Amino acid sequence: MTSRWIAIAALALSASSAGALDIVACGQIVPDQEIGVLQTDLDCSGQPDEAAIRLGKSSTLDMNSHAIVARRIGVDCGYDFGSPGCTVRGHGVGSSGVGDFSGGDYAITGAPRRVFVSDITIHDVAIHGISVNQRLDVTNVTVLRAGSSGVVAIKRLTADGLVANDNEYFGIDSARIRGTNVTANGNGYSGVSCRHCLLTGLVANGNGVNGVPVGAGAGVQATRATLLNSTVTGNVVDGVAVDIDTFGRPHLFSTTCDHSRSRKDTTRSWGVCQLD
Repeated sequence: MTSRWIAIAALALSASSAGALDIVACGQIVPDQEIGVLQTDLDCSGQPDEAAIRLGKSSTLDMNSHAIVARRIGVDCGYDFGSPGCTVRGHGVGSSGVGDFSGGDYAITGAPRRVFVSDITIHDVAIHGISVNQRLDVTNVTVLRAGSSGVVAIKRLTADGLVANDNEYFGIDSARIRGTNVTANGNGYSGVSCRHCLLTGLVANGNGVNGVPVGAGAGVQATRATLLNSTVTGNVVDGVAVDIDTFGRPHLFSTTCDHSRSRKDTTRSWGVCQLD
């Protein structure tokens, strides 16, 4: 009986692997509801295709621990707002591994209702690391040194293990953010920019370093923010020390910060940080 079930499991795994599309060249398209598995590193920087890989509706790119260098876009999830979603993951065929994106303007972009990204490192892109028009779910994702913002999700971002450091403008920018173990350090404007944020284990230090005064900065700049077990220090807005900059009184639990400020009255602190 045991041998029979082992044989069935092996057959199922073989069938699953056989059904995946091998990705071996720039410009390939993963059809709707299919899985594409990257078989080698791709340097698409000199190729004519706008996107290194295009994903259909509800399709998946398994990076298989490989790397993509883009000319303009690493993975394009399409611009159909009615599309259910797409997935980009660092591994799936293997038991572990991280996919790597660099070059071009965007690593991952698109307009589906929900985009899932996991086990991915993005660095040195010209505009945004990840830019989606609706909802974004990320797990174990790192974005470094984007020429504009690290992670942008227009409607909602859910994050578990997100690092967005040293990006030219915003580290993380979304209307609504719910996250755990998020790091946003050394970004030119805000580490985290949102209307409503609920963050546990946030580290946001040294943000607002861009010398152009535009009113954007701080570790967290929001309408309303709730922070738990977090550290937000050494941030500025237009050269003024501000770690948490909100319209509504922030709710802090076991959180360390030096300076808070009301965005309605910039002469007023919220009295929630150590040096307020």
